[in-house]
Amino acid sequence: MRRYVASVVAASIAIAACSARRPATEPEEILFNGTLQELAPHHNGDHFIYRVTATGRDDSLQVEHLTALDAPGEFVVDMSENGTAIGRQHVRDDGAALLLMSEGLLAQDLIITYEQPLPSLAVPLATTPRRARSAVTFLRGDGKVVAHGSVEQTVTAHRSTTGGAGAVFEVRTERTVVLLNRTMRLAVTTWLAPGMGEVRSEGSADGEPPVHRELLCAIIEGNRVGDKCDQIAPPQTEN
Repeated sequence: MRRYVASVVAASIAIAACSARRPATEPEEILFNGTLQELAPHHNGDHFIYRVTATGRDDSLQVEHLTALDAPGEFVVDMSENGTAIGRQHVRDDGAALLLMSEGLLAQDLIITYEQPLPSLAVPLATTPRRARSAVTFLRGDGKVVAHGSVEQTVTAHRSTTGGAGAVFEVRTERTVVLLNRTMRLAVTTWLAPGMGEVRSEGSADGEPPVHRELLCAIIEGNRVGDKCDQIAPPQTEN
């Protein structure tokens, strides 16, 4: 969830959402009152490895690598699957939220920019739904504009009861993108553990079978994190 919504997004052009409301009478609960860096680490050089599973496709490994930019709080997340680059996200940490500014889908030679950056995660993390909307522009890799559209997003959070060992919070992101008279929907549930970020996620787009991700191993501030690093096959070398 830092990016967090991130790589399910990289598998589909349809990245964005509409919302589930809690009863208006339900009081807000503050779930986490620390910093974004504590909740979902995003230091320069951080590295996350996930196992990805989905019905009808082979299991794969997805890697996310973070690189800080010169602008304060800004960084990029480069994503690959089984060694092939699949996407890049441009994110800004403004102290209150992780803001998705743009993302590139490399297989489609497509870049999506958000006029109003979308908050993928905010602190304090609370149970009150957070809603956002933005105009979006779809461009080719050479900068040529393909289309304009709009996106609406709702993010809800609560304490996790189903995320497995280590998961503390469950964050649900629902987005709806309107483009050329077509409506596309994405829903992603991310389970977060402070100090590690996304430990598991499940997402689907427009009724497609869900895609599951599970954190196997991470390098956070130079420290190896995760109890499944031994499940990652070593890189192949040529004789």
